[in-house]
Amino acid sequence: METIYRLDLPPDSNEEILSGKRKRVFLKTFQNEILNNISLTLFNFGEVIYTENDIVDEYEPANSIQCIMSGFGRVKHNKTVYQLKPNHIYFFPPGNRILFDNKNLRKLFMKFKLTFNNLDLFANELPMISSVPEKKRKILIHYAHSIHSANLLCVKSVIYDILSCFKNDISSIIERKNPLFERFSVYFDYIKNNKTSVISISDISRLMNMNKSHFICEFKKAFKTTPKHYFLLEKTNKAKEMLAYTAQSIREISTELGFYDQYYFSKFFKKMTSCSPKEFREMKKNTQIIH
Repeated sequence: METIYRLDLPPDSNEEILSGKRKRVFLKTFQNEILNNISLTLFNFGEVIYTENDIVDEYEPANSIQCIMSGFGRVKHNKTVYQLKPNHIYFFPPGNRILFDNKNLRKLFMKFKLTFNNLDLFANELPMISSVPEKKRKILIHYAHSIHSANLLCVKSVIYDILSCFKNDISSIIERKNPLFERFSVYFDYIKNNKTSVISISDISRLMNMNKSHFICEFKKAFKTTPKHYFLLEKTNKAKEMLAYTAQSIREISTELGFYDQYYFSKFFKKMTSCSPKEFREMKKNTQIIH
């Protein structure tokens, strides 16, 4: 049994309430002013029950919250195995994921992106887990009702409510990342406004009043990769999101991402992911209800 709600449905569908625009919502439940400037983009959500034989292996480009209502299972996320237990909430950042060893696992799931200063807040972070105390377990029923209402704002409210359980972890991530984002804000503004598939490291280093070699060295110390490769990864991740969660054609996606033509985009995507855009989209269609 599965119920899934997507945000890219045609206007005449019976779920057109979700075909709306991406809205900016603020974390009003958080005291930290920085957290109030996190922006949420919701991709899809729903409820699913897995049988013992259901095994799903895929790359998930979005963040995912999973509320385990009943049953048990295991998830392998980037080489680490996590036990899925009833009355627990799991937050998984983007990454490779295998769901297996399910025993009547029933869960709610929400897939979304959180950005801070226009950057994915949870990129390269570890999963987070929270148990729901017995006195508060009715909240899971409330979450289920909100998801089945198919009301976009209600579901976003559920996500923010759940994120408040991880307030300390999120604050720690922001406190660690924010100084780096601020230090290289010129670079991030540059790639955000770049509408092509290439960047000039020389131009960026000049804008930052830094020697090119010094800029590359300092950026690599901070982000464990070069500025050029970071830019390419951002393009790849955006392409994955669009392939997985929009109905845009591959040609339209390649144009929006600034590639010269569809062939060059496909060649780039395959080099970065080892599969073509078409293959990636088909894979996501076949595993649409995971997470």
